[in-house]
Formats: sequence, structure tokens, C-alpha cells
Amino acid sequence: MGPSPSPSSWRSRAPAVLPLILLYVIAESLTEFSVAGIFQAIECQKAPPAHPPEIPCQSPEVRKAASRDRATYVVITTVLGMLVSGPFSRALDFSGRKKTVGIAVSVQLISTGLRVLVASYTAYQTTPALLVIAVIQGLGGGPIVFRAAHLALMSDSSSATTRSLHFFLARVTATAGSVIAASGAIPLLITENISALLLVSQGCWIFYLVYLTFILREAQVSSASASSESGFTPRSLYKATIDPLILFFGKLRHGLLWAGGVVLILPMAEQCTLLYFMHIFDSERASVQAMYLVLSSGAAGMMSLLVVLPLTTAFYRRRYGKKVIVEGTATTPTERTPLLKDETKLQKADAVPTPPSTTTLSPNSLSISQDLFVVRASFVAFVIGTLAMIFRSSVLGLTIGFSIYALASPFQPAIQSLASQVAKPNQQGRILTVLVVIDNLATEIINPRLLSRYGGPPDQDPTFAIYASAVARKIVGWLSRYSRFDFANAAFSVTLCVQW
Repeated sequence: MGPSPSPSSWRSRAPAVLPLILLYVIAESLTEFSVAGIFQAIECQKAPPAHPPEIPCQSPEVRKAASRDRATYVVITTVLGMLVSGPFSRALDFSGRKKTVGIAVSVQLISTGLRVLVASYTAYQTTPALLVIAVIQGLGGGPIVFRAAHLALMSDSSSATTRSLHFFLARVTATAGSVIAASGAIPLLITENISALLLVSQGCWIFYLVYLTFILREAQVSSASASSESGFTPRSLYKATIDPLILFFGKLRHGLLWAGGVVLILPMAEQCTLLYFMHIFDSERASVQAMYLVLSSGAAGMMSLLVVLPLTTAFYRRRYGKKVIVEGTATTPTERTPLLKDETKLQKADAVPTPPSTTTLSPNSLSISQDLFVVRASFVAFVIGTLAMIFRSSVLGLTIGFSIYALASPFQPAIQSLASQVAKPNQQGRILTVLVVIDNLATEIINPRLLSRYGGPPDQDPTFAIYASAVARKIVGWLSRYSRFDFANAAFSVTLCVQW
């Protein structure tokens, strides 16, 4: 019998990171809700008194001004988060995951504490004050650093064959955290109790830091001698900023360029599709039907994550798992290896030569094959769902198409798993950070809050989705030249024709 597992061994396994993800998503979502409420209160103070039957602070002018200020806030945090993600990702690889995340959490605690002051005292409720807080939050890395760190922690403590499943669980946990945060924020937003909302968010950050420091154990210890630069100089900062990009688009160009293109294009196409098809509804029914679409796509995505993908993984393990085990035991050296070699020579002399087997897979190739299958299946679901949206004359037809489209949601965890297997252990933090940056960039580019900052809402112009999809198709066409996966270009060509 082998040694019994330590009672604290679960603290260094991949599922131990899930509570961190849950606490982070709840805290981050509550912060976003509170920022929107504070901007609404600031613009409400500037607005003239409402006359019946107008609702106070709900005029189009107030809502538009609050949306514009919030978009500026998002731009600042997003841009700064992308700029500092390079040094943070390098710290993830060379200074340790927990230490880097601890620095990011400390910055979040400071920024959330300042928001509590702004929400509690009317004298501090100004737009410049919130924008200064946005700068502080952005310097802490924001969502990019946390998402990349969570993926790196799970990658360190999981095997190649189970990594994609753990990434899938991380996405499911994040979805659950968003639902919990929205459910808890609604009563506080109705009563305009923004301070209580921020205090709950601050409590989540404190629990996050306690769990990270005293409960979670780091599975991989970073090499202290890996850092080649000492001291803080402009050159070292510049190198740390562009180092992940050089690693991603240079040394690992062929495989990860394609992966990065997929991560960039699919969220962008999803946002474009939703905005475009919201335009075909009447304005009075748009909000209800948009909620219907979100619920249906969320249910389809959860079904894909919780049912389809585990069944796919089980199929691959059942079909190829035995071959992997046989190969592993046959190549494992023991103290009897010299004797076995002599016996093997005698057996080979009398054996009939057989053609070499081409179906035996190593554990790493099994995982890569599994993840590639998930990515290809996601592309198929993406194309079929978009084709089904042709029947958009009714809400039911659009809902069915959007639900099929949502089945492509597992592509992101599968690509992240592929990237973590291609990268070396001391490169995973930077590679995963680049993927998260690309995904965040794609989501924010088509974010209606940002687009409303520069003109009207994009859903007023249905050609917006067509032009955005055309640009997406051009980008994928350029990326496909560096990859052998030409089906990506074909898939988005079909999508462009459908949306046209």
C-alpha cells in the first residue's frame, strides 16, 4: 500500500482554486454594480428637478451622461489593466502565483475602500474622484491578472488530461458567481444602498485574501534565478510589458496565433450577433426578448459545460485510456530493466514482425487530441447556430439558433488548456495572460457601454454587425496563413454571408 494522502493535500489541487474564483467574481460584479450606481447618483445631483409624471433621475439625459462616465471608467481600467498585465504575468512565472495575486488583491482592497468613502459622503461624489480610483484599480491589473492567475494555479495542480475539465469548472464557477452577485445586488440597488454593496464587496476581497494566504497551497515553486533583470529600470519595465507578446506571437507563433485569433474573434462575433438581432425587435419588447435570449444561451452553455464536455472526456478516456496506461508501464524503467532487455531480445528473435501501431497515444497527445476535438466541435456549433438565426422572424427561432450558438462556449477553456500544454512551466503565466488579454479586448471592443461613449447605441445601425464581422473575417484570414487550420477562415466566411 502506498502512503495515505495528507489531510491538507486538497489545498494544493486544482478544485481548491474554485472558491477563489467564486469570491473574485462576486466581489468584482458587486464593484461594477456599485460604480454604475455612483455615476447615476452623481448625474442625478446635476440634473434639474423632475416634474410629474417624470421619474426622478431617470430622464434620458441623466442615463446617457451616467453611461458615458461609466464607459470612460471602463476604458481607463481596461487599458491600464492591459498595460500592466505584462509585468504581472512575468511575476506570475518568476515570483510566484500567490505573491503576485496578493499584490493585486491589496490594490483592489485600496480601491474598494476609496469607493466606500465616495459612496458614503456626498462631498466626494464627483466624476474625477471615481476616475482616479479607476486609475488605481487599473494599476492593480484588474480582471486580466486575476483570471490569468487562477488559470495558472489550476494548470500547475492538474494533469494534462484533466486540465481542460478544470478550466471548464472554473468557467461554471464564474457564471455561478455572477448569478449570486446579481441576486444580492438587486435589493441594495433598489434601495440605493451603494455603501452596503461596496462593504459586501470589500468583505469578499478580505475573505479572498485570507483564503489565498492561509488555505491555498501553491503547487509549483517558481525559480528565483529565472529573472534575468535586477532592479527597476525603464528598460526592464518595457521588456516585462512586451515579453508575453514576444513569447506568444514569436517563439510559439504557429499554434498560438491561431488560438489567439479564435479567442479574439468568437466573443466579438457573439457580441455583434446579439446586437444585430436585438435590432430586429421592437423597442418596447427588446429588453424582455434580450433577457430571454440571455437565459436560453446561458442554459445551453451550462448544458454544454456540465453534460456534453464530461461525456466527451469520458469517451476519450474509455477509448484511449488503456493504450496510454500500457504505453506508460512499458516504458517505465525499474531495477529489472536489464534482465527484461535480455529477455526481450530473445522474444524479438522468434517473433513475427508486425507493422507499428499508429493508434497508441501518450497522455499529452491524448489531451491535445481531446481539446482539439472540443475546439472543432465548438466551431461546428458556432456555424450551425449562426445559420439557424436566419429564421429570425420569431423569438422562438432566434432563441433556438442562439442556444445552438451558445454550445460553442467550451472553445475558450479548451484553447486555454492547449496553450498551457504548449508552453513550458515557467511560461504558462505569460501565455495564459495573453489569451485573457485578447479575450478581454474582444469583449470590450464590442461592449455597448464603450460604443455609446463615441456616438449612439450600435443596435440602432444593423450594418454595424456586418462591418465588424467583415473585419473579423479579415483578421482570421490573416491568422490562417500561419496555421494549418483553414476551417477557421471558412467558418467565418459562412458567418459573414449569413449576417449579410
